[in-house]
Amino acid sequence: MSEIETLIANGEALVLDGALGTELEKLGVNQNPILWSAGALVDHPDLVKSVHYDYLEHGANILIVDTYQATRASFKRAGFDAQQADDNVRLAVQLAKEARATFYEAHPNDHQQVFIAGDIGPYGAYLTDGAEYRGDYHLSDDDYFEFHFHRIQVLIESGVDILALETIPRLDEAAVLVDILTHRFPGVPAWLSFSADGDHLVSGENLSQAAQQFSNIEQLVALGINCGAIEQATLGLTALRQASTKPLIVYPNNGDVFDLNLQKWTLNQSGKQFSDYVPEWLEAGAQIIGGCCRTTPEDIGAVANIISQNKLIETGKIK
Repeated sequence: MSEIETLIANGEALVLDGALGTELEKLGVNQNPILWSAGALVDHPDLVKSVHYDYLEHGANILIVDTYQATRASFKRAGFDAQQADDNVRLAVQLAKEARATFYEAHPNDHQQVFIAGDIGPYGAYLTDGAEYRGDYHLSDDDYFEFHFHRIQVLIESGVDILALETIPRLDEAAVLVDILTHRFPGVPAWLSFSADGDHLVSGENLSQAAQQFSNIEQLVALGINCGAIEQATLGLTALRQASTKPLIVYPNNGDVFDLNLQKWTLNQSGKQFSDYVPEWLEAGAQIIGGCCRTTPEDIGAVANIISQNKLIETGKIK
C-alpha cells in the first residue's frame, strides 16, 4: 500500500488544491479553446509550475496535474501529434514534481506531505461544449477505452502517486475507466469523482447507485463529487455516505455560475465564502477537500486552516 493510500485508509484528512485555469488567467494566460489550461503546457509551463507551488504554500497536500484536457484527441484537434500529446502529459507531471521538490527545499522542517495526482477528465470535456455538466453523450466501451487509455498509461509511467478520475458525468464512462484501472493497471490507486447535481449525476443517474456500483473496487481509495454547485455538495456527500463506507472527496466550484451561452461567469451572490461550507462537508464525511473552478490558493489556505484546527481539537491540543 502506497503512502497516500495508507494515510487515507487511516482516516487522515487531506487538502486538495484548487482551480488551475483561474490562476493562469490571473497571470495573463489566455485559455486555449480546445486544450483549456493544458494549452499552458505548450506556451507557459513555468506559470503552471508557479500555480502548483502557490497551492503548496497555502497548505495543499495533493496537486492535480494539468492534464484534464490533455488527451491525444484534444491535442490532435489543436494541431499536435500523438507523441507531442504524450510529451505534454509527461511535462505536466514533471512540473508538479518540480513544484513539490522546490517546496520541500524551501521548507525542510515542514511536515506537510505532498502527493501528485494524474488528472483524467471525461470525454465530455473534449467536446468543449459543457457536456461534462450534462452527460448527454454516449460512446461504446471500446471508444471510451481508446479515448482514455493512453493518457492513463503515460501518467502512470510518469510516476504520479494517484489518479484523479474526475468530473465524470455518466456511469458507463466511469465503468470503463474503472475497468482500465483494475485490469490494465492493478495496484495503482485512484479516486473517482462525479459531476453531480445534488444527489444525482448530471446524466440523471442516481449518485447512491454510483456509490454502490464502485464501493467494492479496492483500487478506488475515495469516491466523491467535483466541479458542481457549492451549495449542492453536502447533499451529494450525504447520498454517497448513505450508500458507501468509502472515504469521500469533495471539490466543488466556488459558487460562481458559468453561462454557456454567454461564455462568462456570474459572481456568487449568496454572500457565503468557500470556507463557510467546509465544516459541513467534514461533518458529512468528506476526508479530502479542495476546490474546482474559480477557487483560489486563498480558498485552499482556508480549507487547510480548518482541517488543521480540527486535527488539534481531535488530539486534544486545543479546545
